[in-house]
Amino acid sequence: MKLKREVTIKAIVTEDFKSRIKQELMSMQGKMQAAIDELDMHLKRFVPEVAKSDIEQAGKLRRELTNERQRHERAVAEIEAQLREIDGLAIGDEYYQGKLDGDVEIAVGDDLEAKIYGAEIVVKDGKVQEIREG
Repeated sequence: MKLKREVTIKAIVTEDFKSRIKQELMSMQGKMQAAIDELDMHLKRFVPEVAKSDIEQAGKLRRELTNERQRHERAVAEIEAQLREIDGLAIGDEYYQGKLDGDVEIAVGDDLEAKIYGAEIVVKDGKVQEIREG
């Protein structure tokens, strides 16, 4: 019988891995900052325009834009924390990258917990190095 299970993906830290992840994070950070800048522009330009005709609508727009800006600021802070974490990794460390769904075949007499839990795939520079079963 086949069952679904979660498989943890871990990467062995290399200089190439650190460089690639940092580039991706910095790109995301730049996009978030650009979005914040655009929201600031909307707050300065459009809210006063709307206020001329509908003060209530302007207040609602200001709140929505401010909430969106705060959400982006939290994302930037999270990215900065991830960048610090990446900087602190030593070469050879294992870094959690996420989970995937996978299938596992079970039979009578199998240790169910060992089959379902603890499956990991360890990669190094994109190539599978090890498959760990419960």
